[in-house]
Amino acid sequence: MAYTELRLVCGDCMGSFAFASGEQGARTIDGSDVRPSRCPACHSSRERLRAARAIAPVTVSRRRY
Repeated sequence: MAYTELRLVCGDCMGSFAFASGEQGARTIDGSDVRPSRCPACHSSRERLRAARAIAPVTVSRRRY
């Protein structure tokens, strides 16, 4: 299957980013294409946030005041 470069919109920053044809072939699962919802910058910042939460999880007090 021949892929062409697509322009997608990031769900976080609403910026436009390119989804290269080589990446499309790598992200195909069982014949259905899986498109990213975030640009590479927002994706990496989201992963850094997830890693930081794993190191120091946020605890929430269950007290009622």
